[in-house]
Amino acid sequence: MVTNEALNLKNCWESACDEISLTDGDPRELPNANRSYLRLEKKYPQLEELIRDRLKGGDLIPEESLTAHNGLLRGQPDLIINGPAATLIDYKSGSVIENGIVQPKYENQLLFYAYLIQKSISLDVNEAWLFSLIDGLIKVDVSVDKRDAYIEKGKQPILSFNENLPEAPSGHPSKNACKWCTHINTCDVVWESLDNNEIEGFDSYHMVEGVAANAPDNTNNGRSAILINVNRGTASGDVVISSIPRILAETITTGSLVRISSLKKETRGESTFSWKDGTSKLSVQD
Repeated sequence: MVTNEALNLKNCWESACDEISLTDGDPRELPNANRSYLRLEKKYPQLEELIRDRLKGGDLIPEESLTAHNGLLRGQPDLIINGPAATLIDYKSGSVIENGIVQPKYENQLLFYAYLIQKSISLDVNEAWLFSLIDGLIKVDVSVDKRDAYIEKGKQPILSFNENLPEAPSGHPSKNACKWCTHINTCDVVWESLDNNEIEGFDSYHMVEGVAANAPDNTNNGRSAILINVNRGTASGDVVISSIPRILAETITTGSLVRISSLKKETRGESTFSWKDGTSKLSVQD
């Protein structure tokens, strides 16, 4: 409804519940479902007014997957208003207030998103808001100094770890050992093990290496799909990879050698896989 004024609140609610029902059960059957809808019905006009006031000829960017610092930082803000005053909004079903102030975890989330937006799409966020079904709209300070300080504090443990582990760790490749490793796409031992059928259990954790048959096909939701001629991995032949964040897919050109790990197998086709936000990894070699 935020991005399509032709829809009304009730229809959006029913459509969202229908979509969730396909995989996680019908949320309308939960004890507090009706209460949640009534809260949304009461609070939504505040959100609608804020969007209208901040948009002013700009455009809305909903649920865009963003990355920065070579993939070290990544996230998916609920809504970015790219208007005269760039505004960030994040939705919460519960309360965001504790002891009269915004809970630190929610404040930190918006600081992180504001930083990520600036670094990945060069948009400096002027305002950030939490939209809670209980508390309504709550403004959060995401000024540059505050967000930079938060990010630097968070980056230090990661950088320290990488300094102590500059290369892919040694050991026997396995699904569990490799799943969260940041070096998986550059670790030839893993790919050679797949060639030799030495890794078992990759039934729900797929990875492919191959040549891009064409340039990415972009969609209106900020995602891309691409056809890969796979030569090794957990699949072979022509494979379609969908839902890749466009900002990452733009690094792929026809003929590029790509490795993509932690893919989800789609049920609609034997040779169709999709990107999983937060876990899938892409590396490109021209």
